[in-house]
Amino acid sequence: MYIIGDFCYKSRYSPDWYLKRLHGRKHLIKGNHDYLILQSESALKELESISQIEQISDGDRKIILCHFPLAEWYGYYRSYWHVYGHIHRGRGDGESGGAKFICTEDRALNAGCMINNYMPVTFDELIINNQIRNAMP
Repeated sequence: MYIIGDFCYKSRYSPDWYLKRLHGRKHLIKGNHDYLILQSESALKELESISQIEQISDGDRKIILCHFPLAEWYGYYRSYWHVYGHIHRGRGDGESGGAKFICTEDRALNAGCMINNYMPVTFDELIINNQIRNAMP
């Protein structure tokens, strides 16, 4: 399981409380609001790895994970996907130019919990949830 930053930001419980309820091996891609998880020894014990950016595969799909949306990422011209967090609102309406821009990139997917019904999702579910979000007026 890859957590794309800002894990349990403004949440009721401590990071380790949430991490212990998630199944599988957990990897954190650091976000700008992850200071609580990074300061908690018990939370850190729940994580397999912590990084700023990662390249992974899902079947034959190559994916770049980074909390921050990137205008161009490694493999951009070779059909790699980019999964990001950081943008906590919907499609970018009424937001900065960067938020509006990234929503136009076909292979850039927002992994924000609000888009994914506050549940862990597979990569295929992430694609569908972003398509639904992008189709909204």
